Amino acid sequence: MDVADLVDTSTGRQSRSIYSSEPVYRQELERVFGRCWLFLAHTSQIPQPNDFFRTYMGEDDVIVIRQKDGSVKAFLNTCTHRGNRICRADRGNARSFTCNYHGWSFAPDGALAGVPLENEAYFGELDRSKFGLALLWHKCQSASKRDPRSARKRDPLSSMARRSRNAPCAARGVGRAEPDR
Repeated sequence: MDVADLVDTSTGRQSRSIYSSEPVYRQELERVFGRCWLFLAHTSQIPQPNDFFRTYMGEDDVIVIRQKDGSVKAFLNTCTHRGNRICRADRGNARSFTCNYHGWSFAPDGALAGVPLENEAYFGELDRSKFGLALLWHKCQSASKRDPRSARKRDPLSSMARRSRNAPCAARGVGRAEPDR
């Protein structure tokens, strides 16, 4: 679909179908949400260890969680067993997240923490390390710990982060997390 046909640049008017067209929506998911960093949360929303904030990346339900060491991780809000949501609250503080389908539980760092009847159902052969939550590529914009002056030159947000000790967190795609900066 050519979006240019839906917008008259000379008058600034757009077709109303831009708001309800399934092809436009799919194209927006691909070209906007699938290709760029998306704002997920501000670190001030999750100030304490185990604080979490639930949000969306396009259509993907995501949990952003403050870790014990102060870092931030973002995961798909999906049980790795059968795909059910593991968190239904919008925000809070939790020591674990439990899927209400089969009761698998996950630690705030995304590790599979518990499986009911694990030995009986999996005969002691379940490799928990392969069933942790899907970690998102993420980064928290913050001041450089090495040289604040160089951070300010590289990153216009760094002075704001230094003043507030808070920073915006963004993510894209599923994969290996980038270290906090």
